[in-house]
Amino acid sequence: MKESVILREQPNLFETKVAILEVDGDNDSIYLYVFPPQTPREIHALWVANSTNRDAAQVEEQMSAALPPRLPHAQINAAAVITDLEPDNWDVRWSLDQQSVAVWHLDKIVAIMPSWGPGNRFAGFARGCTAETAVAWPLTDENMLLTQFAAEDTFLRNWNASSWKSIQQATLHSYTSQHVSEIRYFAADQGKWPPLAITLSSSAGRSFIATAGMAILPMPGPENASEESPSRRIELGLLIETTEADQTVCGQLSSWARYPWRYATHFDHGHTISTEVFQQIAPRFTHMAIAEKASFLPSIELPQLADEQPRFLYLIPITAAEQKMAENRGTTRLLELLEASPAPLSLQRDAVA
Repeated sequence: MKESVILREQPNLFETKVAILEVDGDNDSIYLYVFPPQTPREIHALWVANSTNRDAAQVEEQMSAALPPRLPHAQINAAAVITDLEPDNWDVRWSLDQQSVAVWHLDKIVAIMPSWGPGNRFAGFARGCTAETAVAWPLTDENMLLTQFAAEDTFLRNWNASSWKSIQQATLHSYTSQHVSEIRYFAADQGKWPPLAITLSSSAGRSFIATAGMAILPMPGPENASEESPSRRIELGLLIETTEADQTVCGQLSSWARYPWRYATHFDHGHTISTEVFQQIAPRFTHMAIAEKASFLPSIELPQLADEQPRFLYLIPITAAEQKMAENRGTTRLLELLEASPAPLSLQRDAVA
């Protein structure tokens, strides 16, 4: 029995998943394995290449023998056999949304496991594959994921010491019209990339609190979204007629700013989330509605980032009954009722449901 060799091991930025690139010594195959570290049995595998040119039995026959299948000659092309097993010549890179994985060999993508693959029992794509098999489908030049990974690789390679300063200053400038006092700024990234901050401006019973840097990463979501689809890059913020909850809101916002990537989800217009930030001052407000537009919300145009136009999403305090109404009748109806309210951003307002 030959020993397997790990070429690369790479967790995503938030360590919710780990990708391992491994050579199976017994069956001369190279595989990408992806799994959550807390539940390693939830493992997903993608054939990347054969490490020798010897032929193989059918994939199903090898799988029944508990072997990581080597693709037979009838299902591969010239790119399928990679005998170079030098770890320095391989790389495993996560997409910016931290959900998909690409395998690179000598600066070229040879395989991709898309974020939607595991949930659909789909292994992924590989350059050397020519048939739709249980362990890989063909990776052709038309695959949109190649374009996405190339663009994201360029974005990361171009990142330098001045990149964050430029994004930071432009983002803070876009918030200028909402400032009710001098802005305060709190780092919220624990010294890790990507940078993140919480900004606060409060005075005379009114506060504006927002993230800065959240938009650096696109949130998890459809990778084949059209150009007309809303950007997955966002900043979150709150405009509220009280200053008593500033500290707790800042803390909650810093947590929500990483939530999409930690839980493989996203925030969008119309969503609601539960909260306890107003428990001490206005306990009936147990949820937040997320809204991009409403007549009582000032428009904020964020700076472009990676050729995208990020969106600013507001968090609006709502009661449990209002959240239930939004769930049953839609957040659009809730926003219409709030628009008719004389003070929709006040914690002293009457409930609209």
